[in-house]
Amino acid sequence: MTSRKEELRKVTYSTFSLAQEFRKVQELRKDYDRTSFDILILIASQKRMRPSDIAAALQLNPSSITRRMQLLLQEGLVSAENDPSDQHSSLITLTLTGEKALESYLVRSVDANDRLLENWSDEELKVFAAMLSRYSEALKRWRVSLYPEDKER
Repeated sequence: MTSRKEELRKVTYSTFSLAQEFRKVQELRKDYDRTSFDILILIASQKRMRPSDIAAALQLNPSSITRRMQLLLQEGLVSAENDPSDQHSSLITLTLTGEKALESYLVRSVDANDRLLENWSDEELKVFAAMLSRYSEALKRWRVSLYPEDKER
């Protein structure tokens, strides 16, 4: 019988391994680099954002965001409009092309997970999905409790 600490050690190492593998997969992507993808996901979740808010949320240098925004605008994935409350800033939104790109990525991700977990029973998959969601939410609550100013990320 393993102790709780041993099981927690397995969870810790598996979490580190999962994060590393996810980063490696993201680096292999041919369509969007990780930062651009993170920007698109963030804008999708917020609907409209100022570039400065995107930079803050992703902990990036504002000049880096400016360069990324130009690329995303050129690719037609986002659009920019003047911010009515601050004429010196703009509001960034996803275009229909950007929404379709994210949906396409989601479909490919679901298909990839289907291949990864093809030997799992429906019940195993259901339990894993529930536990992974629960773990993710617990991690977020823990992070926010330690860093309340980081709540919006």
